[in-house]
Amino acid sequence: MGTIDTMRFQDQSIRIGTQNFDAMDMVPFRTWVKVAVAMFVAKLQKRRTRSNLMKLERHHLRDIGISVQDADAEIRKSFPMYVRSDS
Repeated sequence: MGTIDTMRFQDQSIRIGTQNFDAMDMVPFRTWVKVAVAMFVAKLQKRRTRSNLMKLERHHLRDIGISVQDADAEIRKSFPMYVRSDS
């Protein structure tokens, strides 16, 4: 276990998009901001998709090949307290 304990993440090379950096501390602040914004936008898009999924009724879910249980499980990833009202 000595190898795992002594590994330092900062010493590893990192690739962001098409750019390669020798270490974490060599990544410019501007790049970190771009990554953070992209992650935030992706999270919002997932939440919006789950919100739209929440609005579908059982027969609509059946039409697109998704079970009610699978849809509800996916919805709860963004809305943990969600309970389907058309049960």
